[in-house]
Amino acid sequence: MSKYAVLTTKTADLASDFGLEWATKLFGEEAIASLPVRQAGKNKGKPVGFVGWRKAVVAGYCREVCGPLAINQMADAWIGKGPCSTRSDALSGQWMGRVQPLAASAPAGFFFAEGRARWAAEEAKRQAEWEAEKAELMAELATQGGK
Repeated sequence: MSKYAVLTTKTADLASDFGLEWATKLFGEEAIASLPVRQAGKNKGKPVGFVGWRKAVVAGYCREVCGPLAINQMADAWIGKGPCSTRSDALSGQWMGRVQPLAASAPAGFFFAEGRARWAAEEAKRQAEWEAEKAELMAELATQGGK
């Protein structure tokens, strides 16, 4: 018999100080700045949406992340339009250099500034490798064309 993690879902309005701060820590300022803002009411000018996240209240294997989770470890997070939004209904925004849904699993490592910096470094390395391979192929084509 396997033991599965039990998850709890939490949400916070981006109009609240906590919600805005937590969403900014998770997704970064770029993502929050790309969201639409409220046009009227007491929260005029604040981002539209709610940040949602799931964390383990009982440790165990988590199907959502295909691995184990410890107690209080996050499984995933997203920014949705309402307090009952699901991860699959996440709003799209500018995140990590491209427009994409503002949702991810925590083990993927894209949350918080350290995760985004690690991803950017890995992306730069992949891009450099691709450019080197392209230059090598172009040089090979140039030598074959001269025969």
